[in-house]
Amino acid sequence: MEYIIDRIENKLAVLELPDRSHITVPVKELPAGVQEGDVLIQGEQSEWLIDQKSTKKRRERIFRMMEQIFPKED
Repeated sequence: MEYIIDRIENKLAVLELPDRSHITVPVKELPAGVQEGDVLIQGEQSEWLIDQKSTKKRRERIFRMMEQIFPKED
């Protein structure tokens, strides 16, 4: 299952689940350097891992959407 970091506040990360519900996880349990928008998965020992490929794909999709909403003016 994929989890998306919705926001980080007060040493807690709010993760969004596929059904749009949320859970909170202490930031100290997550990989170093996590950021809002990162896609996380749980490994075989229930450790949290950043899914680099999904995170990159998601950021590119959001960037394209932002370009459509706010086109560059020449």
